[in-house]
Amino acid sequence: VIVKNNATLTINCTVHFPAGARLIIERGGTVNLNGGTLTNLCEHAMWDGVEVWGNRDELQSHADQGKLIINGGTIENAHEAITLIRRIGSNPIWEYTGGIVQCTTGTLRNNRRSVEFMAYTIEQSASFFRNTTFECTDLLKNQSIYAGQLNHTHVSIYAVNGVEFSNCTFENILHPTVSGNPIADILQSRAILASDAELNVVQNTFTNFNRAIILSTSFRQADVSRINNNVLVNTYQALTISGSPAELEINGNTIDKAT
Repeated sequence: VIVKNNATLTINCTVHFPAGARLIIERGGTVNLNGGTLTNLCEHAMWDGVEVWGNRDELQSHADQGKLIINGGTIENAHEAITLIRRIGSNPIWEYTGGIVQCTTGTLRNNRRSVEFMAYTIEQSASFFRNTTFECTDLLKNQSIYAGQLNHTHVSIYAVNGVEFSNCTFENILHPTVSGNPIADILQSRAILASDAELNVVQNTFTNFNRAIILSTSFRQADVSRINNNVLVNTYQALTISGSPAELEINGNTIDKAT
């Protein structure tokens, strides 16, 4: 399914995608997922997810930025549920970053990765997730590829500033036992992995993760990251920081460390 420039597609029903299929939102296109569900068609096969194209050289307000707006919708059983870059095969086309996703009361369930942000440095991202549930309730559907695996990472962010997560729930329901062994990440996965990025993570709940929030800085100094008033339950490493972030604001978090 391809949503072209200046087109808007509104989905309020369940749409099943076969293996290898994806929903592409081209530059200037908009999809409104209003209470609908995007899911797989075949029981043991996953679909490719939603690809949102942007323009890395334009502001977030520019008409070129593709948009995915979720209000109470669900995306599940995808390899990459939402990715903010264009790909040809497995090759990223870097000029197509900067797309926008704004999710309110949505659910991202049993995806290998729920959201992928790729480098966009013109200004702060307009993307946010509010009152959104990121959850793992089952093994990944395509066990011929992902034998014994749950989702790998809920959110990964590379070189993007300003993505907001507020009042969200991140939870590993299927496998609540936390071992602290990095190898066990295939069973616990990770909630948020950010590299050279600035985050706003406020008033969320993280449950049953070996590593909940990971921040790393290599070559690019991000702006201030705010990790405030979150509740982290049964986590072995609630917050992992490497490199030298420009500035961190960490206040009011409650951590129940796994033993």
